Amino acid sequence: MNSDTERRDRPVSNELHPAVYFAIVGLALWLALAVWAFAWDSYTNYLPAIVSGFVLLAVILPLALFRMGWKHPASDDANSEPRESFRDWAAGEFRAGQDQLKGSHAAVEACSRSRR
Repeated sequence: MNSDTERRDRPVSNELHPAVYFAIVGLALWLALAVWAFAWDSYTNYLPAIVSGFVLLAVILPLALFRMGWKHPASDDANSEPRESFRDWAAGEFRAGQDQLKGSHAAVEACSRSRR
């Protein structure tokens, strides 16, 4: 019973923390570097270049959208409180559609799904 009341007192968010976006970008760049590390054969050099192009597109497009949203927040977000720390966000709840899960679990799911 104590854990239920403790869970209700956590802040609920429906947005990912900016640190999660940076983790996704870092993992995508790590993937591109790993692809290049295994491509030492001169016959297959074009394949890592193609994979790197796809990774670059997969990183640049969401990053551009994130930056636009960061620089031009919606009118109701303009007067909101400053962003919370990642630790506080991860300890809170994250609402995804009709489901609600812990923030740290949402961050892991977002990073693992971005690499697929």
